[in-house]
Amino acid sequence: MALKRSRAGESGFTLVESLVAMAVLMFGLLALAMLQNVSYRANTLARNRSAATILAHERIERLSRLGAETLTSGSASRVVDGMTFSESWTAAGAPNVNNDAQTVELEVEWTDQWGQHTVSYPTVLR
Repeated sequence: MALKRSRAGESGFTLVESLVAMAVLMFGLLALAMLQNVSYRANTLARNRSAATILAHERIERLSRLGAETLTSGSASRVVDGMTFSESWTAAGAPNVNNDAQTVELEVEWTDQWGQHTVSYPTVLR
């Protein structure tokens, strides 16, 4: 005796439809996880770059208070939020400027899990 199945009143999903839906969902979740990683990296880099910029401005203010005539090259290192920033500056006579002005090339460097980064600030101090 053969059984007859009627599909007229049946509802639901087939196995193939369920697998396709799961694959689409997994692809979306994977993309979201990758976006989270990229966002974390960009946020960390921006925070460290901001810290390096603040350190550079503080160093330039200190050097400007010394006066251009006593300015020499040097280096220093400071830790901010667990990250070590290395500052180095080079002072030289400013070309085409009178009044004993000095050009200063200030670089702030740091290394994180994505590599080494440098922020440079050239300026003229009098």
